[in-house]
Amino acid sequence: MSPDYELGREIERLGADIFGVADLRYLKGCETHPEGLLDEYTRGISIGVKLPDDVFELFPRRGIYGRVYDVSNRLLDEIALRLVSVLTDMPLRAGEPMKNRCGECRACVERCPSGAIRDSSFEEYPESRESVFDVERCVEETGKYLEDPDIGARVCGECIRVCPVGRKATSSRRQS
Repeated sequence: MSPDYELGREIERLGADIFGVADLRYLKGCETHPEGLLDEYTRGISIGVKLPDDVFELFPRRGIYGRVYDVSNRLLDEIALRLVSVLTDMPLRAGEPMKNRCGECRACVERCPSGAIRDSSFEEYPESRESVFDVERCVEETGKYLEDPDIGARVCGECIRVCPVGRKATSSRRQS
């Protein structure tokens, strides 16, 4: 059996909902913190676990693959997914890069109260995080809720609420 198959089976046995291997060549030249983080690695392993809706009623989500950098998984059709990534030089077979699923949709751009989401177009990976999402504007907007004694956390979620992909996933989870 191949190392990626065995690793995937073990991760699934431990309770993960998704496992994937990315070819890091697609990310060469991307800004990283710390600088050069990806230089020594050839693969990135992503492990995902679906989280209940109530977790996300409290916290905003950030990830990749959409204008707002949320993860939209084509296998689970979920946005409520917590990911962990591991960098490695193991000889694992990489999957195909996910395509941006935003298309012509601008719902999150139009709905964002801080204007943090930029109207951008890309097929697989944006040129940079800054080209699609202004983190500082989002942090500033969501920070307003920290001082509210009834909330006390960074929250907003308007981008998630209006996302057609997210709405479909949320609707199917609530029905089950």
